[in-house]
Amino acid sequence: MSQDQNANGELEEQRDFESLLLDLSVRFVNVSAERLDQEINDALRHICQCLNLDLGTLWEQSPDESHVLLMTHVYRPLGGAPIPERLDASVYFPWNAAENQARKTVVISSLENLSEETGSCDLASWRYSSAIPDWVENIHIAVHSP
Repeated sequence: MSQDQNANGELEEQRDFESLLLDLSVRFVNVSAERLDQEINDALRHICQCLNLDLGTLWEQSPDESHVLLMTHVYRPLGGAPIPERLDASVYFPWNAAENQARKTVVISSLENLSEETGSCDLASWRYSSAIPDWVENIHIAVHSP
C-alpha cells in the first residue's frame, strides 16, 4: 500500500470518527426519558460498528453503592451466554473493577497476555460471556448533577 493510500485511509477513518462524534452529540440533545435507553443502545451499536468492535458495554456507578459498577447496556451482535440481570463488576470482573475504582486506565490487547495479577475470575467471566475482547479499556466519564 502506498503512502498516499495509507494517508487517505487515515483521513477517511478520522472523518468517520468525527461524524460519529457529531451524530452522538446531536442524538442526545432532546431525547425524552422514555427513549433514553433505546438511544443509548443505538449509540453503542453505532460506536461498535464504526470502530469495528464485536462487543460494547456501558457500566454505571450504582447510586446506592458507590463501590458498585453495574452493566446497564450491552451491544453483542455475536450473541453468547445469558447475561445476569444484575451484573456487578466487583463480582464478575473484580480486578478490572478495582483498577477502575482506582481510576487507572486498563488496556488489554489479548486475553492470552493477561498476567496472574488479573485474576482468573475476570478471565472466566470474559470467556463465559463470549466477551473475549480484542482490547478492553476503561474510560472514565464523570457526570455531575447540578
